[in-house]
Amino acid sequence: MDKIQEAAVHFLNMVNTTSYVFHLANRNVRVVSLNFMAKDFHHMAGFQYLTDINIPRDKKKTISWILKEDNPITDEYLAQSKFYQGKPNDEKDVENRIAKLQFLEQYLDENNIIRIYSPKDGPQNNSLIECDYIIESQLPDSLITVYIFLRYRDGIGSPCAIISFVVKKNVTYGGDLLPVSVLSHHREACGRKCASREVFGAHSRLTFPSAYCIISTIVLHLEKEG
Repeated sequence: MDKIQEAAVHFLNMVNTTSYVFHLANRNVRVVSLNFMAKDFHHMAGFQYLTDINIPRDKKKTISWILKEDNPITDEYLAQSKFYQGKPNDEKDVENRIAKLQFLEQYLDENNIIRIYSPKDGPQNNSLIECDYIIESQLPDSLITVYIFLRYRDGIGSPCAIISFVVKKNVTYGGDLLPVSVLSHHREACGRKCASREVFGAHSRLTFPSAYCIISTIVLHLEKEG
């Protein structure tokens, strides 16, 4: 299976089955949720940059287009675009982005997240992407850092979507550092499931004042239609 197909399959398995809840503490505690829709994959994979090959403009159809049974989309097809590899040290490198995108769920694991930023405040706001939060993450035994850009779907308080996924090269993104006090990850295997998880104290890779440590129980209910 090609890298683009691997990435699409892994993401599709997260759609409507996986959610995250972050408690971000600064002056006040913010509860931020993250969910996944099929249409999100288009921008995460960087398809908006591949303007010289045929790609469906309907973002809801991107994954089904990649995984169609009779003629699935391959890395070789995407490589026909002169924008696929990008320039040296270019964060728009679609090939490298897709190669790491299949590990998205691991990058969102609480043990791998390094920092979460509010890019609208603080230093090192180098992003032209209009987002509400940036997650910086790195897998164990890897020197590769990725940035995951989140934006509220329908205004503050609504679930966030991932609007971009970037492999770090020569640009450092940042903003106001938001300590993570509680993180919950829920995966629905099939049918109906209720997951309850208690998280105590600090994140293993993040440090923050003890005043921000919260004992919380998060209960998520997800039910598939039908």
